[in-house]
Amino acid sequence: PSNKRARELRISKDSSIKKKERLQALLADSKNNLCSMPPLPLPLNTQIEITDIIPEKSSVFKSAMYPLLLTFQCSDGTEYPVIFKDGDNMRQDQLLTPYAVLATGPMQGMAQFVLSKTIAAIVSEYGNVLSYLRAGYPDEGSVGMWGIEPGVIDAFVRSCAGYCVVTYLLGVGDQHLDSLLVAPDGHFFHVDFGYILGRDPEPFPPAVTVCKEMVDGMGGTQSAQYM
Repeated sequence: PSNKRARELRISKDSSIKKKERLQALLADSKNNLCSMPPLPLPLNTQIEITDIIPEKSSVFKSAMYPLLLTFQCSDGTEYPVIFKDGDNMRQDQLLTPYAVLATGPMQGMAQFVLSKTIAAIVSEYGNVLSYLRAGYPDEGSVGMWGIEPGVIDAFVRSCAGYCVVTYLLGVGDQHLDSLLVAPDGHFFHVDFGYILGRDPEPFPPAVTVCKEMVDGMGGTQSAQYM
């Protein structure tokens, strides 16, 4: 049923706002028994026990596949948001991402929701990656770290380096600022593995993607972190 509902929302001509309203109404409908369930282990992480879904905290992302953000209430009182996607091969994500992913079918699956922003959004809202990291983890006493906690800069540099190596070895294509994300604690990661093993929608793509915005987040080409 979740696959069918997700597909209906994805292919509908409604606006993103209308899709969100339809999703929340569907989740809140008592006939679907989603707001009051016996405790169940979450398939994405069986150590987490869910009791219901929170309609008002669920939404639809504005992207090509219109993935669903579903927020579950856990038996210990916490909340656990997940992303459900229809129309995308989540088996590739399951192999390549550091966060929890579970393919539930050839073209469906769910993924752990990681609080983060795309580099495109960061540049639009903060101007650059350093300003974004400083907003979350300021440390005016740090030396040579642009007023950011040193561990955050270190996490960003190391995760950038790791992803550059992995995406090069696996031939991950279609890398752009909307598929490169940074968490507030500095961890950098890539989403959307629709093009791998050398496939790319662009002719003659670079073998390794190290964009200017990533370098700026390390302090520029002359910084010790970049060197």
